[in-house]
Amino acid sequence: MTLAHLREKSENWPVVALTTPGRSIAYSETFIRAHIEHLDGDVHVLYNGYPPTLYDEGRSIVPLMNAKRKIFRSLAYRLGLVRNENDILKYFTRRLLRELGVQVVMAEYGPTGASLLEICAAADLPLIVHFHGYDAYKKDILAEYADRYSTMFQFASYVVGVSRDMCNKLVELGAPKEKIVHIPCGANPDYFFYASVAGRPPVILTVGRFVEKKAPHLLLLVLERVLRECPDAELWMVGDGPLLGTCKQLARHYGIAGNVRFLGAVPQSEIASMMNRSKLFAQHSVVALNGDSEGTPVAVMEAGLSGLPVVATAHKGIADVVVDGETGLLVPEEDVSGMAEKILWVLGDDDVAVEMGRAAHHRINEHFSLTVTVQKLNAIIRSAALGESSPFSDDW
Repeated sequence: MTLAHLREKSENWPVVALTTPGRSIAYSETFIRAHIEHLDGDVHVLYNGYPPTLYDEGRSIVPLMNAKRKIFRSLAYRLGLVRNENDILKYFTRRLLRELGVQVVMAEYGPTGASLLEICAAADLPLIVHFHGYDAYKKDILAEYADRYSTMFQFASYVVGVSRDMCNKLVELGAPKEKIVHIPCGANPDYFFYASVAGRPPVILTVGRFVEKKAPHLLLLVLERVLRECPDAELWMVGDGPLLGTCKQLARHYGIAGNVRFLGAVPQSEIASMMNRSKLFAQHSVVALNGDSEGTPVAVMEAGLSGLPVVATAHKGIADVVVDGETGLLVPEEDVSGMAEKILWVLGDDDVAVEMGRAAHHRINEHFSLTVTVQKLNAIIRSAALGESSPFSDDW
């Protein structure tokens, strides 16, 4: 089944409110945009905050104030119907969900789900909470939301984890096991397709924000070691973030700046083109000091779908996707020399690179394609609307 087929709407599919904290739909995470574009049924997007304050094309959930509404607000305060501006937002959110005919609310990220709990309970709407990474691991988030998560887990119809490690973490946090569903975000076959890496130059590609859990600085140390034996190797780094400046300084310090291309944030179409010009994909994800960790990095799946062998750390959901020795190679976190050794092996053996890349494509296409993962999301959305139990057995 193709994504084009999935886009065909049916009257039997529920109306969905997809909620995300992002300030813009257009600039939201790639996987969230994919959900917006490919989920079945009528999807309305509520965004910008906890809980969201805007919906669809930049429309305010709370109507602009006129004289009549000012009187209503003043009276509501006096009668004790609302205590603060957040109560007013919750009131108008409930009203909007009713007016739109929403049947299921899907919250992207745990804190979004926690902020919508009271609204969904008052509106008698099923809630699906989709965890992605920091929301399940970051220490300050877990401390701040511990009580609200506990209540949310009991109310929610389903709780989605994007990796097996995350699903186990959600159980540890108090989510009932029978409500947890393992659904990675998925790579988009509309952009990423197989091409053999045979004969390509020694280009190492990495894609991700320059933040601690992605450890781009450690990947530069890996490159420094790779260049000792493969001086023509290049590292293409796609993304931006707070560690970008530090990484540029580090590249200059080690004298490897001429072998590094800092490409910034680019569209999916450009990333797909780079995938088809690279020899392998590398990612050195680690658990950050504040606990922040990956879910299942979409870029790793996109690389595999493109036919790239992946050399990465055995970190969280990466170990779900990369089969060590078959579709790529895994090393422990912070093992810089070990990763350099694995990269040199792949760069130096065209047959190994081609074989792993082909195996990676088949694995991602079968298990981690957006076509597959969206089907699973559609299934639990429909089940939640009908009040049914999970359509999936425990596979994590």
